[in-house]
Amino acid sequence: MLPLKNRAKNLTVWEEEYRVKLPEKGIRWLEGYAEPEKKPDGSVLWHGNIRDITERKERENKLQEQQGKIIKQKDRMEVYIRRYRCWYLGMECTNR
Repeated sequence: MLPLKNRAKNLTVWEEEYRVKLPEKGIRWLEGYAEPEKKPDGSVLWHGNIRDITERKERENKLQEQQGKIIKQKDRMEVYIRRYRCWYLGMECTNR
């Protein structure tokens, strides 16, 4: 990600997700978005906001964990199904 100084120089939008440690709330995820505006005197004024996205990040992490568990379970089931088919058909199968 470009430093904010470069974004101001090029007048490009700033977007970022990042973590902070706050004294009262502990670790929080924040999302920032701002658009630069060049003023007549050459300075840059930023219009934007920063919002707390901690709950969204927690849901995303939980979803990723659940997806990982589902994939592992699917892989195990495929092994069991292969073994059952081999047993049922009276064949010798390798453990792939």
